[in-house]
Amino acid sequence: MADTSFVCQSGAYQDALDAMTRYANATMHLFIQGFSPTPTSSLASFQANEATFDGYTAATLAEWSEPILAGSAWAIEAPTQIFRWVFASGVGNMIQGYWLQDSAGNLIDYTVFDPAESVASFGQAVQRTPVEVFPWG
Repeated sequence: MADTSFVCQSGAYQDALDAMTRYANATMHLFIQGFSPTPTSSLASFQANEATFDGYTAATLAEWSEPILAGSAWAIEAPTQIFRWVFASGVGNMIQGYWLQDSAGNLIDYTVFDPAESVASFGQAVQRTPVEVFPWG
């Protein structure tokens, strides 16, 4: 029989605390519809599919919340980010999701939207609250 390891609740809590520091000043980037990332996708593939709509710029996530209990996990979250379309040249995108990079530029993870969201005209925006989860068990 193979050995089995588990993360204890206190270990998951410490992971969440460590991530608060590690993810300080991370950046949140949007990617366009048509890109289907996988857990082995490279940072370069995300960057090649980054949003280009009028007014878009990646968001800096300066701070993360203290860990909160979320079922059998601890979670930290950054402030809600709003990416608004602002007319400049008429460029819009269908947004399929976002990815996070740490302050050193390393890929952390990504989220895929279902369905994709349009950011191509007045009043349209993507609004998300980044959350990182640290389960135990």
